[in-house]
Amino acid sequence: VGYLCPTLSRLGHSDVAYRLLLQDTYPSWGYSIKYNATTIWERWDGWTQEKGFQDPAMNSFNHYSLGSVGRWLFQSVAGIDTHEEGVGFKSIVIAPKPGGNLHKMTARYQSINGLIGMSWETNGANITLTIDIPVNTKAFIDLSFLKQPIHTNVGSGSYIKDNQYLDQIHKTSVVLALALCCGCIAFIVSICLKSGQKILKPNETKVHVINPNAPQPNPLPDPNEK
Repeated sequence: VGYLCPTLSRLGHSDVAYRLLLQDTYPSWGYSIKYNATTIWERWDGWTQEKGFQDPAMNSFNHYSLGSVGRWLFQSVAGIDTHEEGVGFKSIVIAPKPGGNLHKMTARYQSINGLIGMSWETNGANITLTIDIPVNTKAFIDLSFLKQPIHTNVGSGSYIKDNQYLDQIHKTSVVLALALCCGCIAFIVSICLKSGQKILKPNETKVHVINPNAPQPNPLPDPNEK
């Protein structure tokens, strides 16, 4: 279970991983939720409508093994992970992968430097992302799920991205990459639902960093520059 969804996502089949996560037929996580479970069970058939409870000798209703999908939820759906530049979440990656019929996601991690947070929520044609970065931490924010050729580095401060600004930072990479030190930033991204393509509308995208006095980060390299 711990390898199934991560492997599907790594091979480009996150849509299948989302279907597995959200289905409610037996066996599935959704099946237990449908019957009022509030924890993850040890067994898929810990209780079924047809057979009732399993053997109590091995039938925990609060168990880790099937809960190992939590790693995929944290690293892929929410997109919080460590970065190769720093251990102990000194440098982090925020790379969410919204999808399926999941309309919102929130994840938090209390690192040694403070709270790391990521939340996203879809609302019609928009998706709103809010990211919390603790002090003394550098974050690489990868919004490649937008499939837009944008790459830039920003420091602390407030930013409202307009068409003119984005024209200046267009490059050939396929991610929006932001390197920043600390604070809270929020994005509002417009999605073209008819074509299925996710479109970034610059005049609707806002970035705000709470701490204006934080030191400027070291720029991260453009992945397409050699």
